[in-house]
Amino acid sequence: MTIKTTGGIQHRQFSDYDTKLWKNGLGITHDVLVIPDDANHLTFDVRVAVSPIVSEAKFSIFDGVERVFTVVEGDGVKLVFDDREDLVLPFEPLQFDSGLAPLGSPIGENVKVINIMARRGIWKIKSCSIASELNLEQGENDLSVAVALDREWVCHANGKTYSPVHLETMLLKGAGHLFAEQQQGRCLHARLRKVD
Repeated sequence: MTIKTTGGIQHRQFSDYDTKLWKNGLGITHDVLVIPDDANHLTFDVRVAVSPIVSEAKFSIFDGVERVFTVVEGDGVKLVFDDREDLVLPFEPLQFDSGLAPLGSPIGENVKVINIMARRGIWKIKSCSIASELNLEQGENDLSVAVALDREWVCHANGKTYSPVHLETMLLKGAGHLFAEQQQGRCLHARLRKVD
């Protein structure tokens, strides 16, 4: 493992991710983070994952879990719910109840998505957006997830400088400061908070 940890900050490379089958067995996923550490796809409170969408497939059902779904490679994904259809375009996060389990169809080839999932009543997804700059002070109950979307994205956390490359992740758990000046590189940044 090549996870670099300083205080509450972790730099996770793609090779650090845990590759598993989807809960329903219809695809694969690369788990970036699962909380608690010993949780699985049934028992997690927080899960962050990078997943290729290679063919039409029904999403796994995760009752009681809120999901933010973001296309980060490829042309998009069509999601068909019981009562609606959503076309999710690249870099436009969509939040929905993960218990709804839509049918997902990739638009074109080489589609990858990032899923941020949080169990309601335990964690709350406060925000999720694409950013090139950040200036974030967070408290003890906060978790920041920043996934680099370009070849290089430079950030600073708790006095250290990091340069994660495409689809590598910075995790800041608990109190700390995450900062990135305006630059060409971008990240997907999600902020979660543990419910008191």
